[in-house]
Amino acid sequence: MNKIYGIVLCAFWVGAVQSATINWGTGVDVATVSDVITSDTLVEAFNAGASGVADQTVNGVLFTGTGSLLPSNTGADGFTGDTGNASYNVLLSNIDFGGGIDETISVGGGNLAAGGSYLIQVWFVDTRYIRDQYFGDGDADQSNDVHLNCKPGQYAIGTFTADGTGYQDLEIRSGNSNHGNVHITAYQIRTASSVPEPTLSTATNRVSAPFVVNIEFSEAITGLEESDFAVSNGAVAASSLSGSGNAFSVEITPAVNGSIRVELPAGSVSDTDGDNNTNPASDALSVFYIAPGGDQPSVVLSTASTNVIGTFAVDVVFDEPVTGLILDDFVVENGMVSNLTGSGSAYTVLVIPDVEDLVSVSLPEGVVTDLDGDGLWNTASETLAVTSRPIDVPSATLYGNLSTDGSEYSLYVSFSEAVSGLTADDFIVVNGEVTSIRQQGRRYSLSGYYYSSNAQYYAVSITGASPGTVEVTLPAGAVVDIDGDGLTNTGSNTLSFECTGDFGEQWVVDGGDRLYGRPSHGSHVRAAVLPAAA
Repeated sequence: MNKIYGIVLCAFWVGAVQSATINWGTGVDVATVSDVITSDTLVEAFNAGASGVADQTVNGVLFTGTGSLLPSNTGADGFTGDTGNASYNVLLSNIDFGGGIDETISVGGGNLAAGGSYLIQVWFVDTRYIRDQYFGDGDADQSNDVHLNCKPGQYAIGTFTADGTGYQDLEIRSGNSNHGNVHITAYQIRTASSVPEPTLSTATNRVSAPFVVNIEFSEAITGLEESDFAVSNGAVAASSLSGSGNAFSVEITPAVNGSIRVELPAGSVSDTDGDNNTNPASDALSVFYIAPGGDQPSVVLSTASTNVIGTFAVDVVFDEPVTGLILDDFVVENGMVSNLTGSGSAYTVLVIPDVEDLVSVSLPEGVVTDLDGDGLWNTASETLAVTSRPIDVPSATLYGNLSTDGSEYSLYVSFSEAVSGLTADDFIVVNGEVTSIRQQGRRYSLSGYYYSSNAQYYAVSITGASPGTVEVTLPAGAVVDIDGDGLTNTGSNTLSFECTGDFGEQWVVDGGDRLYGRPSHGSHVRAAVLPAAA
């Protein structure tokens, strides 16, 4: 960014930066001579153009002709409209440009008083296509810069407080990358009369004792008295007013439970800068008072479970009927609220977690009031903490065969999380049956596979019914997790192995079925019936 200082037909470089903030209004299309503001006192006004460009007086304001604002020292680009005033038309037809796409000129001529309030009005007109400009104050944050359109031409008015150097930066930026130089048509600076605007504030708007009101004016004032304040449902405490310059405070004594209103009427004070301007009326400050010992409504937040998946409901129960509860009253970390329902003393609100983690919900003090006539607001709730977890359906994996003694086999069931309800009848076994289940409570490995310690493990004994393939499956819905979700398992893999045990002699029974059997456990015979061949 280059910096150019234009002072009445001469330009020079200065290293210092004058960067008081300019607060801009919006761009306005040029229209009539009344565009040119005439309030208060003129500091300077320039008609930008080539060397020797003529002065122009518009609406009583003398715009001095200069070709020194920007380096190219040239230009008239022909304003094509008609403002109804010849001098204004000529002013808008002149233009100065140059120096690249970002230039800063110094304005004010060293005549800006430190702390003084000023108005700056700039014009930009260019009849060519896409020659828009941005005007700012040279600050790195350009979000407050004003955008002026080239056609039909526009002006903007900004305000600033002089920083003590006597100058003010005016930055000009091209609005299009194809536009190689910045442009300006004219500008003027005028003093801005200020009035001492009051702002009333308190540390809190809910009190249970006398409280302090802070009064800050936009400039130093004189003449403030305790009797100036207008107070409803209370009074200014005697001899409590203190302060000087632009900052004061006063103590207010409440009368009865309820809303207290404090105002400073217009004309209560005057400024001290010689203008003798008086203040406008302040905004009304509202504070709610509850005497100590007042029976405030209390509230309890609860959920069906503090370990949830997805959106969950929070019950909001007050100890008496209340009014005024809205969604924005709730304070939620890691989530948002929706669907508030209820009335009186009982409400429900849905909480939608942002991420699967801890969610906290609370209701601050003072968001609702009771309905019994004393107008007391609620006390704060305790914080409700809820853990939001992902949907974690337990899965089951069957693995084995770890040991065999012929017709009896062992396999293991690994769940992805702790479960309950597993029984022998849950398994689907082809050519065999489950004879025992034992919860292991520790990890097992098989062929290099390790199962994480957060799972639950079972050892299952299978007895084959006859020689051949035995297949074992655990279907979906057999067990339920124990973390409170109530989620059941997905179906497991099917584990197959060959039964090679000695089943002893074969008998043929009625109907042609074959019976295999062998002695087991003393005098008992374990047998299996197979259908006869067709």
